[in-house]
Amino acid sequence: MGDNLIVPGMVVNIKPLSNACSRTKNRIRERGEWGFVVKNIKSCVALDNRMSAFLMGQDPGKIAGDQWLGWLPLDEIEMAQRLETPHAT
Repeated sequence: MGDNLIVPGMVVNIKPLSNACSRTKNRIRERGEWGFVVKNIKSCVALDNRMSAFLMGQDPGKIAGDQWLGWLPLDEIEMAQRLETPHAT
């Protein structure tokens, strides 16, 4: 996960690690252009109780209720705080 402190509410950029499965890589590619909001970090039963991040997408064309929500395993991703504010181009 890197040396950065990541806490719920933080907007992050995510990159897949070399060991990431295709699901993780696809979610980052499909949903990560504008970053993600970290909603929670804890073990996830659906991912074999691995420590995972519960994330919400930041697509500027969607309201919060329509954003992607999902879990990504921490041992497959690198997260860094996103410093710029997402905006539509």
